[in-house]
Amino acid sequence: MTFDTIIIGGGHSGLRKGVSLLKEGQRCLIISTGESSRPFRDPDWSQEIERHYFEDLGGVWLDDRVLRGVFESDNEGDMLLYVLTEKGGAKALSAEQFILATGSFYGGGLAADPLHVWEPVFGLDVFAEGAHKDWVNPDFFAPQPFMEFGVRVDAQHRAMRNGRPVLNLLAFGSVVCARDAR
Repeated sequence: MTFDTIIIGGGHSGLRKGVSLLKEGQRCLIISTGESSRPFRDPDWSQEIERHYFEDLGGVWLDDRVLRGVFESDNEGDMLLYVLTEKGGAKALSAEQFILATGSFYGGGLAADPLHVWEPVFGLDVFAEGAHKDWVNPDFFAPQPFMEFGVRVDAQHRAMRNGRPVLNLLAFGSVVCARDAR
């Protein structure tokens, strides 16, 4: 199946971007599992209401998990050709543009063990500074260093992979390195 845009992540950022793209006339697919962390910050926001609005505008929602992407490289950077999902098996989902909006740790957009932080779907470059002991501030109410961790992006918000931009993969929301998002 081919779309203009495939958004990976159906939380606040993914749904807002999907609605915007549909209003521009694009064919848009959102691939998402689980709930958004947004209700913890904004109890008035409803993923269900936003999802129905997205679908009413003609968007396609797929309750699934992206396992990996297939890339092609050239001199300028990488291109994401298609993604494969858990339920879809070998069925490729392709688009002109992809958007990563999976959230950070809570949404599964970032994963960590005591030594590393990584982006689990595409192996994108991640900013994570210091040793494990430096990732948190002992003062619970102080800013927490791990909250700045995230996928590296260039000035056009293209995700970085092996130090090079993925030309058709944008990253938005809390999956993005806070320092790069500024």
